[in-house]
Amino acid sequence: MRTFFILIISVLITVSAGTLIRGRGRQGKINLVSPLVAGTNISTASFFDTSHFENNPNWQVFVNNYSGYKIKHPSDVSLKNYHNGDIGLQKNNSIDLYITEGKIQENDDLNTFVESVIDKKIENQENDFYLAKTISPIAIGFTTALTYSSIESGKNFTYYFIPKVADKYILITNKTPEGNNQEYIISEEIIYSFEKI
Repeated sequence: MRTFFILIISVLITVSAGTLIRGRGRQGKINLVSPLVAGTNISTASFFDTSHFENNPNWQVFVNNYSGYKIKHPSDVSLKNYHNGDIGLQKNNSIDLYITEGKIQENDDLNTFVESVIDKKIENQENDFYLAKTISPIAIGFTTALTYSSIESGKNFTYYFIPKVADKYILITNKTPEGNNQEYIISEEIIYSFEKI
């Protein structure tokens, strides 16, 4: 019972911090903070310069009315809209993002669902799967989302599970190589521009 109350308080803090941070982000920079939650690793705070999409007319807004969100991206990042509502954002061999919508299994919350996704990957990929960063809560677009990073068959992936309504979620997969720091930072700025509509 105590763990449940700690989780609820952490979620409230995250949402409040996300709202406060989002408001400050309009003044220049966004400070993304992960609250302390029992049993999770806390990612360090990240600072993203949002002036790119606030002041640069080359940043475009993509609105997905079907899935109920909008996201901003530079004009040199191509966007592919798939027939099932999924989208891909790519730039040459650097930026590589994929956004899809999914459904949480019955009797699961988002956290236990993400844990089951990781368990299935471990089972299916065995030694080709390495959990680089465990599940952590983060604030994206006024919402408390969950993220984790993994290495799968030698490639880096970061996953962002954003709760939608009831048993649905939006999944953003970032396959951008971390070695190219500027492109990786831009990929993260694209992700943190996400807003539900």
